[in-house]
Amino acid sequence: EAVVALDKRTGKEVWRVEGVQESWSTPLVVNLPDGGEELVVNMRGKVLGIDPATGRERWHCTGIKSYVCPAVVAHEGVVYISGGRPPEMLAIRAGGQGDVTDSHVLWTRKKTAIVGTPLYHDGHLYWINRQAIASCAKASDGETIYEERLDVGGRGDKVYASLVLAGGKLYGVSRQDGTVVLDAGPEFNLVEHNRLGDESIFNATPVVS
Repeated sequence: EAVVALDKRTGKEVWRVEGVQESWSTPLVVNLPDGGEELVVNMRGKVLGIDPATGRERWHCTGIKSYVCPAVVAHEGVVYISGGRPPEMLAIRAGGQGDVTDSHVLWTRKKTAIVGTPLYHDGHLYWINRQAIASCAKASDGETIYEERLDVGGRGDKVYASLVLAGGKLYGVSRQDGTVVLDAGPEFNLVEHNRLGDESIFNATPVVS
C-alpha cells in the first residue's frame, strides 16, 4: 500500500510513499505553529510526518501495534492517533525531525475506539467504541473524564461511525439502533436517543449541513 499525491488540476501523480501497512486511516494535513504544514499518516507500527509538497519523510515514531482504522486528528500542532487490537491512542507533537518516539510523544492510553475517529472539542476528545461505550478524555494528558455504556441494541458490534458535532451536541449513529445525542462537554449527559424503527446496517459517519 502507499500514500499517493495527485495534482488536482491534471490528476497526474506527483509523489508516492510506499510501505504503508495495514492502514484504513485517512491521513491529515496538519497546520504547524510556525505556519508550515505536514501530512501525518497513521499505519500499523508507525506514524509518519511527510512534506506534503515533496513526499519526503520529516519524522516518524513508533505507533499502533496492529492495524489502524480511525483518521488522524490534530489541534494546535498536536496529533492524536488511535486504533489497533488491543486499542491504543497516542498524542504526538508535530513538527519534529527524524525518530521522535522519545522526544515528541506526549502521552499514550489504552482505551479508545478502534474503528470510529475521536472528535476533538474544547480541550477534550470524545468517541463511542464498538461496544457502545461513550468516552471523554482530556486532550492535554489522556486522562479519562467519563466512560458510560449506552443502551444501544443490535447484533455484534454496536457502533462504527465517528461522532459529529453540531449545535453544541455530539451525534453518534449506531449500526442498527438509531442515533444517540450527547452534550458536548466533560460531564456525561444523554440528551436523546432517536430510534427510527429501521434495523438495517448503517456504518457511515454522517455529514452535517
